[in-house]
Amino acid sequence: MIFRFGKFHLDPVRETLTGPDGIVALRGHALLVLKVLVERSPEVVSKDEILDAVWGHDALSENSIAQVIKDIRLALGDNAKNPEYVVTRYGRGYQCIARVELIDPDFRGEESQAHKKKPRWPWLLALAPLVIALVWLAMARQPGPIPADLETVYLKPVSGQDAELLSESFAEYLAFALGSSSGTKRFAIADGNTPSDARVINVGLAATDGNDGSLAVFIDGEMVSEKQSWQVFNETSELLEVSFDQILSTLEVEEEIKLEAGLVSRSDYATRTLLRGMAAIHAGETQRAVTLLEACLADDPDFDFARYELAIAFRRNGEYESALANLAVIEWRSALPFWAYRIYNTKGITLWRMGRSEEAISAYEIALEAASDDAHKATVLTNLGILNRDIGSLEQAETYTTRAVELADRADDPRTMGSARNTLASIYMRTGRLEEALPPLEVAREIFYETGNRAFHAAVVSRTAKIHERLGNRSMAIQLNRLVLGAREQLGDELGVSSTLYRLADLELAEGRFAQSREFAQRGLNIATDLEDTQMMMDGNFALGEVALAERRYNDAQLYAREAQRLASLRAYPASELDAAVMKLRISLESGQGDAIDQEQIESLRVRSDAEGGRTKLLNLGMFEARLHALRNEDFEARNVLERVLESASELNERKYQARALVGLAKLALERNELAQAANNIREAAEFNPPDYPYFLLQARLQAAQGRTEDALALAYEAREKSGGWWQAEDQEFLDALSSQAGYSSESGRVPGPD
Repeated sequence: MIFRFGKFHLDPVRETLTGPDGIVALRGHALLVLKVLVERSPEVVSKDEILDAVWGHDALSENSIAQVIKDIRLALGDNAKNPEYVVTRYGRGYQCIARVELIDPDFRGEESQAHKKKPRWPWLLALAPLVIALVWLAMARQPGPIPADLETVYLKPVSGQDAELLSESFAEYLAFALGSSSGTKRFAIADGNTPSDARVINVGLAATDGNDGSLAVFIDGEMVSEKQSWQVFNETSELLEVSFDQILSTLEVEEEIKLEAGLVSRSDYATRTLLRGMAAIHAGETQRAVTLLEACLADDPDFDFARYELAIAFRRNGEYESALANLAVIEWRSALPFWAYRIYNTKGITLWRMGRSEEAISAYEIALEAASDDAHKATVLTNLGILNRDIGSLEQAETYTTRAVELADRADDPRTMGSARNTLASIYMRTGRLEEALPPLEVAREIFYETGNRAFHAAVVSRTAKIHERLGNRSMAIQLNRLVLGAREQLGDELGVSSTLYRLADLELAEGRFAQSREFAQRGLNIATDLEDTQMMMDGNFALGEVALAERRYNDAQLYAREAQRLASLRAYPASELDAAVMKLRISLESGQGDAIDQEQIESLRVRSDAEGGRTKLLNLGMFEARLHALRNEDFEARNVLERVLESASELNERKYQARALVGLAKLALERNELAQAANNIREAAEFNPPDYPYFLLQARLQAAQGRTEDALALAYEAREKSGGWWQAEDQEFLDALSSQAGYSSESGRVPGPD
């Protein structure tokens, strides 16, 4: 038997891989690993299982598998970001995602009996692109302006024959397309608020029991049983056309549905390819989406909805000029307000990505004027809020987004309600109003949870975790990020998983759990490397560099910093290049090479920080500069820098830097024996929940300086217990000295208690 998947045939006996152009040069371990993945498809095969099946675990690391997977992808012409054949399943292993058929070489093209008989569920899974596409279309179900006196017709999704899996999305699509192109009725989805005397049409869509991927549609009427009243179609375009006609006939509307808006196609190939292209967009496979949608338009050049989707794919792929060109074609052909809203909203996003902010604002203003309902207006206003936030016009951003929240609530549109609140919270964060950001995020979280939008729910929880981190509530931030991690793993959002792992690595590092931090950071980097995502690879090197620096592995830290700098330079990320430059100086300073750092380097970095990274970058640089002065015993200069950092951090409500600056000032005050000042700094730092180390140790040193030996000893023991990897040899010497002075052994575990 031979395995057929995509354009390839794998002969497991002869150990040959054949493609469209003949034998593919894939040998050795790579061919064996591919064989395991294909044979086990669609299962996820763990790394341990691969090692055992191919190498037998003979002193090999998992890195060997990663290299072989790269070889397989190269041979198949596959891409880690947009895979068609092999996908990495984070934390679990690898999976062959292509449809695999077992064929008899003597009877080409026929499946074996073992593969002929398939249950209904795989066909439902095969319809995932249709579900995804129709759900997307549901995001904008109200069409362009319609006279207010038109009757509203409600489409009600029905169940039966597994229809509950597809009917709601299909009803949303029908309401969207009919309302946009018929111009004779309003169409909406029936729900609990539907008037009792309203005209309601039952709509259902289900997969059939057959192996041909056909669909069954149910339009109005009474269901006698699950198998009666359903009409079966093998072609998607025919299903759509007949569904439209049936509804219009039910309403006694004589005119045929209009195609001028370019929302539907008579071509079955074009319709199916559109759905596949849209599914690829939602899966993040933008290059594959471009290929599919271009093929769709080659078959039906007038299918403007496909052209619109192509523009979105180009935009997400970074091909902004191509996106604008396709939007211009639709704009030239159609004057419908329906398209004006969508064209200019998408154009606004594209121009914003190109850095053409003023043009983007103008495009959004046209989209806002063309928007026919509150939900669409809220969407545009939210985008205007994001744009103004990112260009620093925070007051204007807040005005737009507050209005977006009001309109979204009035429209009772869950997705828009949640998105507007999420954006408003991000603006509050930019202005340092962290506590004010939590209530809108809580509402957004509930909305996305209730509507089952797990991706948006995870994004909101992630932003909530960032706020708690900035507020100093690290335990809460860790808990929330672990929830986000689990959700993104279930969603298969590997880049989101990588990002969350880096956040956890940073939080665990602050708590002194170096091994856990290093594990999280390495896992995140492994994912980013498999996906070949430069930004996330860069972030992973930063995270590992921080751990190496904390563990005083200075050579490793320098390697990570250099790699991060190389990746930042490769992709022209000046702000990240700046971070790498500062990290390299920090490593030099901590490794005893601070004498080589001169003031000109710092001034150069300060200018770059101000131009490229904003005030937060200046805070980071300020903490480095203060540390440099302190190690050089330049206490006056160190204090001045820390006071500047504290002032700026207070204005921005950057509590982490407020705590760090106050702890630094307390250290300097203790060294000068200014105990009252040190006590004041420590008391103020407590308001910002500083990390346990060196906070408890500073308290212990203050108590010792004030002659309260037993209180100091109790705090020193607590500091050692909570400091994790941050506890240093000099800290232990201080604890030993206190123990000796109080008559205790620091190793005995005896701690003085109350009298």
